[in-house]
Amino acid sequence: MRFHFNWFLVLALVACPAVWGQQEGEAKQDQAAQAAETQDDEKELTVAEKFRAIQGAQRKMMMDLGREFRAAQGDQAAQAEVMQQRRKIEAELANQALALVKESDDDDLSVQILVFVSNFPGETQAKATDLLMNKYITSPAMGMLASRLARQQPGPKTENMLRAIIEKNKDPEVQGLATMALASYLGGSMTKIAALDDQMKEQVAASMGEGGTAYLEKWTTKAIEAARIKLLETCVEKYGDISMGRRTIGQAAEGQLFVLKYLQIGKVAPDIEGSDLDEVAFKLSDYRGKVVVLDFWGDW
Repeated sequence: MRFHFNWFLVLALVACPAVWGQQEGEAKQDQAAQAAETQDDEKELTVAEKFRAIQGAQRKMMMDLGREFRAAQGDQAAQAEVMQQRRKIEAELANQALALVKESDDDDLSVQILVFVSNFPGETQAKATDLLMNKYITSPAMGMLASRLARQQPGPKTENMLRAIIEKNKDPEVQGLATMALASYLGGSMTKIAALDDQMKEQVAASMGEGGTAYLEKWTTKAIEAARIKLLETCVEKYGDISMGRRTIGQAAEGQLFVLKYLQIGKVAPDIEGSDLDEVAFKLSDYRGKVVVLDFWGDW
């Protein structure tokens, strides 16, 4: 797919014999420049450039339809029409992006494209996921997919994909990101589901398809906590120095471990030592067994 951006300059000319020759020469120069610009526009775009154009179109679509959706607040029919339009455009963009994989000879770029497509529900999502898990699972770029899987629909398929990345991809960075993603997946979606009542769990299990009920029975609150602690400890021990945005995997994992071990209902709070307003030393443990209100504040 080619994108052409032609700009036309409209000139208002006042005929004057004294300057006509100069104007004629300038007009020829303008024509030559325009011809050169057209040739540049007609050059074949690279796969990366085509992909960036699709990403840009998706962002613009989200902004435009987002405004329409908000403007239609209170009109359910109009909002439903906006959502239908969004799904149609997303399906078109997903198909365009998926077609680029056949043109690409760069595995990293192919993974980026497929991860992008995997965010859109529908037939293209299944195709993109199958390609990622079968053809590109050993790619160093698979860390991107692992991080996104943690936020996808919970269920056996999502968990199995994360575990497959950890097992089959030998890149330490990918393994670390996938391990952290699995811990986040359990601590996010699955923790919330485990806290639901039985009726709601049945509905969630049905949405997961075959095996959903047994899957949720396995992941009790206690089982999730134990699994998360083990995964996070692995992150600290094996992948602690690997960068994950502004922090390392180890720093992120240690923060979550501290919350799990000390800041949950029923856990013993970590001891705090300090001085009160009268400079009298105290420890939190001095008040164990009593109701204590902690008020953290600062003065700069």
